[in-house]
Amino acid sequence: MAIKSLRHAAAAISLSLAFLIAPSMTSTAVAEPAVTDWVPVGETPLEVALDPSTGTVYSTNSTSNTVSIIQGSTVTHTVPVGDRPWGIAVDTATHTVYVANTGSGTVSVIKGTSVTATVPVGGSPVAVAVDPSTHIAYVTNWSSKPGSTDTNHHLTIIKNEQVTTRVTVGYYPSDVAVDPGTHTVYVANQHSGTVSILNGTAVTKTLQLTEYGSFPLGVTVDPTSHTVYVANMMTQGMTVIKGDAVSAQIAVPGGARDVAIDPKTQTVYASVVNGAELGISVINGGVVTQRINTGGEVFGITVNPNTHTVYAATAKDEVLILDGATTAAVPVITSPATPPTATVGYEYSYRFEVTAAPPAPLSIISGSIPPGTSLDSATGTLSGLPTTAGKFTFRVSARNILGTSATSPTVTITVLPKPITKDFDGDNFTDVIARDASGSLLLFRGNSEGGTGGARVIGTGWNVMSAITTVLDFNGDRNMDVMARDTSGSLWLYPGNGKGSWLAPTKIGTGWNVMSELTSPGDFNGDTYTDLLARDTAGYLWNYRGNGKGGWLTPGAISSGWNGLSPIL
Repeated sequence: MAIKSLRHAAAAISLSLAFLIAPSMTSTAVAEPAVTDWVPVGETPLEVALDPSTGTVYSTNSTSNTVSIIQGSTVTHTVPVGDRPWGIAVDTATHTVYVANTGSGTVSVIKGTSVTATVPVGGSPVAVAVDPSTHIAYVTNWSSKPGSTDTNHHLTIIKNEQVTTRVTVGYYPSDVAVDPGTHTVYVANQHSGTVSILNGTAVTKTLQLTEYGSFPLGVTVDPTSHTVYVANMMTQGMTVIKGDAVSAQIAVPGGARDVAIDPKTQTVYASVVNGAELGISVINGGVVTQRINTGGEVFGITVNPNTHTVYAATAKDEVLILDGATTAAVPVITSPATPPTATVGYEYSYRFEVTAAPPAPLSIISGSIPPGTSLDSATGTLSGLPTTAGKFTFRVSARNILGTSATSPTVTITVLPKPITKDFDGDNFTDVIARDASGSLLLFRGNSEGGTGGARVIGTGWNVMSAITTVLDFNGDRNMDVMARDTSGSLWLYPGNGKGSWLAPTKIGTGWNVMSELTSPGDFNGDTYTDLLARDTAGYLWNYRGNGKGGWLTPGAISSGWNGLSPIL
């Protein structure tokens, strides 16, 4: 967390970002963070650092050539340091403070309330970070050591208050951060548009952030997830790095100068550079959820993870104190316990509404959801194509890093059986089956708009059948079937498979050549099973009741006098 532009340096940068279109902010139900105080410090405070175990805050005052030591909201000491102090970092294990003095090319070492050592590093040092495990300090240099012919920009490594190594990095390295768990070092190179990744004293990878100049100014590491956040000024966004690869981009309207993260709440804070967005952006779940208007420029920013208090150096020659605890909210599930009914074979989607900051992933903690569906833990959406009818009960829980879970009451989703329709291919649209003169059986797929698609052959040799009729579902699998009588009088069931093809046919009767007409109206007698109506040669109309399993119940005569009617539909 260091940086980022001295006032005269910032003025030299072209701020043509006003012509860019800023993406809109996604809002969530999170309380607005509150500005609790403004602490007057020295002139031109550029960076702030925090010792979380003592709650002490340090501010570099570039024009005053001092460091302000703040307890609570009071400056308790002012420590003279080198010329134009900029970056500052605290070794949280030893409580030692390191200050990069840009004008004098030195690093001031503060213990307690006084400078105990001054380390010459040369080359316009602007940012510093410390590994609390190894007590190694890393300093970025914007120019070479005076008198050197080396024109590269470097990272200076300090141990035991002595320079041990200088590592070539990108052009104008503006900030540096250390992952205390892995000891990996990340350097944001402003003019190169890159991030140098170091392990030990070697650059192991250089990440190009964008095709064009992104102007990365700030960088920080989440010590819990080892995720790296890079503040980009010119691309109005934040680059997220996991491992040694870019994993995401976060839109930050106005561009970002510096970045800090609260590792306990996972809330990210960015000081915003330009335009109406000037101030601090609060980021939860990868989107800007609030903007804090500070009434002027904000430079360096840091967070106390124990109190969730945010500290920011501002152009008002004051350090802003922000109550970041209000940016966090425990999960609350607001969805009703009875989602809408689902139907087998039809797309289903239902979203559980959860308010939380940071976002709280959902999980199923008991029961079971309908087969064929799944729960997206990030969005809270349960969706899919249900495959089984019935009532399914379950409970969901939402939990974020604050450690408090919200659990729903028992949720019940009723899945209705697939409606029995003349849908042969399973797309939930009614279809038409017809036989042509050559004996081919053709499927005309319905389009739900009163028309059909092109014909598709689903069988040949059907000219041996003297009668054909479609039936809604004769064998109980809720798929459309076809009945056909051959020339010998045998009646055959051709079960559909629900996907536009057939299961194995079965003979379901003989002697049907005495019938002059066959048709199926569906369920004719109200017992929920599909029936077949047949007219005999004497003109009687019979109801052959299906048993729902591909067979018959006892038939019964309906009435006579039907031989004068044709066809019967």
